[in-house]
Amino acid sequence: IRDRAGANSLSWAAALNAESYIIKKNNIFLIQLDETTYDDIVSDADEHCYTISAVNVMNLIGPESDAECGTAL
Repeated sequence: IRDRAGANSLSWAAALNAESYIIKKNNIFLIQLDETTYDDIVSDADEHCYTISAVNVMNLIGPESDAECGTAL
């Protein structure tokens, strides 16, 4: 996570055979996308924790990553 003004910028390495990625914020589904970067716009100074799971072409969801936490500046 890279903290910046008003956003937490996430980036990760592409997983083998991944078609998309599920991002959870504070253990709640946030978005599913096919990119390996995402900017979460936040309107508070609270710390937020994110996990990412890869999803393959058969819609099988891989294990969640370790949580990474950040605070927008």
